[in-house]
Amino acid sequence: MNKKIIAILALLIVAVSITAVSAFDLGDILGNDGNKTANAGKTVDIGGIKFNIPAGFEEDNSNTSKEIEASFKKLGLNSSAKLFIKDQNGIGIYVANYTGLGLNSDEVLNSFSGNSTTINKIPGKLDSENGVYVFTYVKDGCLILVSVTDKNLLNNVVIA
Repeated sequence: MNKKIIAILALLIVAVSITAVSAFDLGDILGNDGNKTANAGKTVDIGGIKFNIPAGFEEDNSNTSKEIEASFKKLGLNSSAKLFIKDQNGIGIYVANYTGLGLNSDEVLNSFSGNSTTINKIPGKLDSENGVYVFTYVKDGCLILVSVTDKNLLNNVVIA
């Protein structure tokens, strides 16, 4: 049953990642930019994991992050999600603690599609669809997905 849960989780995360980062500028198109707060060029902690947010990116506090966290909670996972935008580029970061599922890190990572790769000395999987790149890895009992619209951002965001 645990593998079934992680497979469902994997599909949910990838779908939400692609949707969230691909649609990051919808508020700009509609003229609704009041949900953004400055958070540029610094290290942020999301779910106990540190990430670098390149200069110029702003956190998007729209309901998208809350919806992602609610989806994780339905599966019994403690999670955190944040979105950042700059011009036509987006960064989505999702961290979910999977220790309650009784799975090891290899089982969790192998449930995701993509090519095995290493970014900043962290092994994981890289997948892409519709111009969105998703790097998935595990660290400290957490499943982490970093989705970006520019593949070059991954080296800046992921911290070893």
